[in-house]
Amino acid sequence: MERIVSGQMDKPGFGSHRYFASMEGRPHISLSKIVSNDNAEFVKLGEEKEAAYRGWEGRRYFAAENLTYDLFLAFYDPDSGRLWAWRFYDAKGIGKRIESIIGSAASKGHHIEARIIGLQDLQGHLFLRQMMELLHRHAIKLVEADLFGREVRHIAIDLKTGSSYTILPGDRDPGPGELVNHMTLEDFHREFILHQRA
Repeated sequence: MERIVSGQMDKPGFGSHRYFASMEGRPHISLSKIVSNDNAEFVKLGEEKEAAYRGWEGRRYFAAENLTYDLFLAFYDPDSGRLWAWRFYDAKGIGKRIESIIGSAASKGHHIEARIIGLQDLQGHLFLRQMMELLHRHAIKLVEADLFGREVRHIAIDLKTGSSYTILPGDRDPGPGELVNHMTLEDFHREFILHQRA
């Protein structure tokens, strides 16, 4: 899949419509299910989360709501059951942290699976190329890429299995046009700068 995404990135028009590739597809899950019993931890813009599934005493999901121009990156180590998740708009500084996680897992003989989700049509994708090169260099298996498009995404990653789900915000299938992104890149960028200053 890494080669498919990398190959597509060189073709004219890449990034002008949704690109979805997955090893297993993405089922739906209701919002009420993942938030029941404090079962989910939400990853906000600029945050990194890390955890392993601990049964009834811990959280089961990492979730990201309202993904638009930002990117949600998840690494899952099936050998240890550990999940790392990032949500970012500007990839500065994230490369060193990713390299450290990859190096640590590789030294233990573990194999990491990656999921990359986010961005909007016609958005620049230079840092996406850098991310793909990093995955390829370290032989990280890309199991899902859901990039570009015009909709707002709501995603949950299961700490127990590493699987991803589309969250149904109102516990029902959304109607036509409900998930269309109406925020401009300029508005998003403005919010991002305000968030960084806070």
